[in-house]
Formats: sequence, C-alpha cells, structure tokens
Amino acid sequence: GFDISSKAEVVKTHFLVVKDDAGLLEIALPEPDLPEIVSQTIQGIISHEGSYKQDEVATWIADQDLRPSKYADALVQLPPNRKISPNPKDWKCEKYGATENLWLNLSDGFIGGGRKFWDGTGGSNGALEHYEDEKAKGNEFPLVVKLGTITPSGADVYSYANDENDMVLDPKLAEHLAHWGIDVMQMEKSDKTLAEMEVDLNKNHSWSKILEADKELKAVREPGAVGLVNLGNSCYMNSALQLLASIPEFEGRYQDPEAKLRISASSGVVEDVLAQTAKVTSALTTGRYAPPLEEKPDDLGDPALEIRPQAFRSLIGRGHPEFSSNRQQDAAEYMVHLLEKLDRAERPALGSRLPAG
Repeated sequence: GFDISSKAEVVKTHFLVVKDDAGLLEIALPEPDLPEIVSQTIQGIISHEGSYKQDEVATWIADQDLRPSKYADALVQLPPNRKISPNPKDWKCEKYGATENLWLNLSDGFIGGGRKFWDGTGGSNGALEHYEDEKAKGNEFPLVVKLGTITPSGADVYSYANDENDMVLDPKLAEHLAHWGIDVMQMEKSDKTLAEMEVDLNKNHSWSKILEADKELKAVREPGAVGLVNLGNSCYMNSALQLLASIPEFEGRYQDPEAKLRISASSGVVEDVLAQTAKVTSALTTGRYAPPLEEKPDDLGDPALEIRPQAFRSLIGRGHPEFSSNRQQDAAEYMVHLLEKLDRAERPALGSRLPAG
C-alpha cells in the first residue's frame, strides 16, 4: 500500500544574482552585509504571494460578510501607560510567554496568545483568558487585533463579546491602535491572517481520516488517472472536469497535443475559455503529470506533479455569485454552467480553432 498523506519535502534556497560586465555573480541569501534597502526589497519579493493565493484569500474574506463591531464606535480604552513596540521580536504573550499568534486587546493594551484549539494546537489562549478575567471584574474589553496582520489597509479584528464572538470590522482601528503607539502606516505584515489560515487548512485537510487510510491501497498514476488539487471547496469543479476528460469525444477535442488552441488564444491563455479547457484536459489525459510509477515511488505528493486549475476556476466562475466564491457547490449545477460557457466560446471558433460540426 502507500500513504496518501505523504508529502514531498520541499527545500527552498534563494540567491541574489548580480549581472555586470564580468558576467553573473550569485550571492547566497540571507547575506547580512547587503545594504538594508536591498535586503528589504529581497524579503518583499520572497514574501510576495502569487495572484492565485491573493484571489483565494480575497474570495474567502468576501464570503465572510464581516460587520462592524457594535463596540468599536464607543470602545473603552484605558489611559496608555505604555507604547506597543512595532517590532514583532518584542511581542510576547503576557500570560504564557508565547511569541506567535499574538493578539492585542484594544482596551487595555494586553498582549495574549490566540485561541487554543480542541486538539491542543493553535495559540496559548492568553488573549481569551485575559478577556474572561477582566469580564469577571466587570470590565468589557471585547476587541482584539492580531498584531502580525496590521498594515495600512487593515488587520484581523476579533470580538470576544458574547453577542458577537466572531471576526468583525473596526472602523476606528487606526485610531484605536494609535492610542497604544502603533502607526498603521508604518506597519508591515509578519503573520498569516485568519483568512489565509482558513484557506490553507481547507486545502491541506487530511482526507485520510475519512478515506481508506487503514487499508492496503495500490498507487495508480497514468494518463486518465491523474488527480486535481483541492483549491478550497473545489471538489465540485474537480469532479466535473474529471468526468468530461474521461469522455473520448471531449478528450479528442481538447487534448490539444500540438497546443494549437493555446497558441491561437488572441486574448491570452489565462482569459480564453477554450485554451484553459485544453490546458486542463491535456494535463489530465497525457503523461505530463503522470510519469510511470516505480515499485516504491518517492515522488507522491511532489508539487511538480500537482495540477492546480486556479486560472480555469477563476475564469469559469467569474461573474457568477456562487462559482466565484470559495463555498461548496453542487457539481451538477456547475456542470451545466461550464457547458454553457463552453458552448458560447465554441460557436465563433468552429471551422477555425475547432473542427466544424
């Protein structure tokens, strides 16, 4: 059998490449002797998230329908007896000493760890316990902000109040943070937002817990037996694509062995329905992502062999209130929507990019 939860180990190394008249010079990173502005620029490039990840997170946030907290407008803030350092290295949970997943109470300036989950993972729970301790004293200090997510455009804000107990918006966040000496215009993101964590959790969910993880399974990998990565509740789309790719007529139309559909995409492959369909069909039905399996394969879970149809998903779902979201959907309804999209895209292409008839 094989372990369906196994993952390839990915090791990343970074180099700064300098080109001059003498040729190319590679500088291994990190390099402490580089000018600060160069180091900051390099870090910004390394930390930059691709458009597909930004799109996933933005869609997830939009689905949450966050509302302004009822406590934000008249939030109680005690006199500032200290200023909060803008340097993440100076932050730690004041109750347990944790240095990750830290939340600042906007009312009294207490820094505490995030919630502890049922399985023991998560934060130190210091922020929630502090709120409960203060509430027992008669103080209502419900709003906390995740320190590592503060940027000029906002931050994660949570309300512990019993009548909210959820992520919220704080229209006066910049003002509330300034009270504790934090200038949002000078802050840079240093930790994942809850939306990013939710997307990652959804994509990396251990399906082995509900599949046949305790049985002898045989690894299968060949053209026509290639999986699609779950992009966050995208099983309905993946199911529809697998079904279509298994139909010989559809495969013959869109396998596109000479990439003619992709080359002829006048608006670019990313924006062309036929080209995107050909790209996914080719990936599923050829050997590009299905090299022969060895007796004891060591590349199961290799990112280089993963099919992530993010561009296809964004294009087909664009403008649709449901299929453009990260919510679960009905596969049959998606199939109808997809076939309608294909029909509209095929009509002007018959006899030119596609065979007539």
